[in-house]
Amino acid sequence: MTSSNSKRIAKNTSLLYARMAIVMVVNLYTVRLVLIALGAVDYGVYDVVAGIVIMFQNLSSVMSASTQRYYANALGEKNTNNLKKVFSSSVNVNLIFSFAVLIIGETIGLWFLNTYLDIPEARLFAANLVYQFSIVSFIATIMQIPYSSAVIAYEDMGLFAIISLSACFLKLVTAYLISIAQIDRLILYGLLLMSISIFELFIYMIILRARYCDIKYERKSATLWRELLSFSGWTLFGTAASVGTNQVCTFLVNIFFGPVVNAARAVAFQIHNAINSFSSSFLTAVRPPIIKSYAENNFEYLNNLFNYSTKFVFYTLLMIVIPLFLEMDYVLNLWLNTTDAQTVLFCRLMLIYSMILALNNPITFIMHAGGFVKQYHVKVEIPTLAIMPITYLLYKTGFSAYTTYITMIVAVIVSHVIRLVCLHRYYPQYDVKDYVKSFLSKAIIVSITSGLLLFFIHSYLSVGVLRLLITCITSLIIIGLLTYLVGLNKEERKILIAIIEKFCGRLLKKAGK
Repeated sequence: MTSSNSKRIAKNTSLLYARMAIVMVVNLYTVRLVLIALGAVDYGVYDVVAGIVIMFQNLSSVMSASTQRYYANALGEKNTNNLKKVFSSSVNVNLIFSFAVLIIGETIGLWFLNTYLDIPEARLFAANLVYQFSIVSFIATIMQIPYSSAVIAYEDMGLFAIISLSACFLKLVTAYLISIAQIDRLILYGLLLMSISIFELFIYMIILRARYCDIKYERKSATLWRELLSFSGWTLFGTAASVGTNQVCTFLVNIFFGPVVNAARAVAFQIHNAINSFSSSFLTAVRPPIIKSYAENNFEYLNNLFNYSTKFVFYTLLMIVIPLFLEMDYVLNLWLNTTDAQTVLFCRLMLIYSMILALNNPITFIMHAGGFVKQYHVKVEIPTLAIMPITYLLYKTGFSAYTTYITMIVAVIVSHVIRLVCLHRYYPQYDVKDYVKSFLSKAIIVSITSGLLLFFIHSYLSVGVLRLLITCITSLIIIGLLTYLVGLNKEERKILIAIIEKFCGRLLKKAGK
């Protein structure tokens, strides 16, 4: 990897991890306040009602990925005219998408909300208002995409971090306000979250006008909309599978088990979101250079970046996931003052799912960079789409609520195998055998060995803060050593030592001053 690119990625990663750490802490504390303020029933109602719109909102990530891809290509080619085309086309496509979702949401979505969901009759009016607020929030979020994608494509991660942190702290203020409010808290919560989404949109619009002069809306430049829709159409298939793994299954949980179990599921997905934020912080920084290096045919750099990003994401997540898995009951007690066995089980299974899912993203970035969208998503998302009917059949035949997570884990493993087959077929510049030999086999060894060692240490300690601290510290030491000795090759060890020496040198230099 070139020195300038490596420094830029390192800087962006540092900014995004700092953002992630703050966002994670604030969001987790916000969830605690909201759960206490709303109560389990209203929290479950919000999760499932907003989920109808969130289902569409998750699909908005399709347009975000597509727009970032075309922005990155234009920047890689240094083509200013194409930047205008991407922006103008993206604005038009997102307007069409917003209008389509508005029509579907106000017809089929509204009917589904009032006909099939298990909502207490006394909360039905509030649920309908929250639903309308969520639709407006969705439209504001989808219209952010042309603006936020430009910030990410320009790798202006400091600005991206500031905006997202502002929204995060506003959500914390929202949680505090509903905890002291004397009016209907569920309605107020939906109204304030809608206001935050609109605020973010206006901030991005102001920044784009002031900072990126090359990007302007021109009706005559909106000529890429067919390409964007084509690219998005097949990516939409993949994202629809992801929606099936959470929102549709959320509806099924509500229909079969009620809003209280939905609240436990919502907590598990907060854990998933925290883990996903951790991995996304780094992957957001490497996505633009992966796309740009593909456009430049710089495959050696791309392959190195792919290897480093995969290993970095997996082993850093492992340091968090294993102690969190072992201490989940105590962590939930500290966080939400609950030790409900069902919530603990949901969260532990979600940790396993999130770990495997994080490995998919670097492969997806390469497939998107090469334009192999149809060939890739048709194949890899079929196991994930199967989760919906399988979950329904399991629930219909009397299985417990947690079985949907088992289904999700099996599906994401099968899907990852298919992803590797696609990588081998559509990107011959990379040897998939090397992935299995240098990463996958070693990752399994590190995971099993560290898991057993930490379980052994954990089982001899008494419940409490001291055990939590010891488990976390020993996790860093054991997994760090095993990663260095087993997980990394010679070249990667040299790079890691050089980074550590450089970091220590800076600290000593500052201390000397």
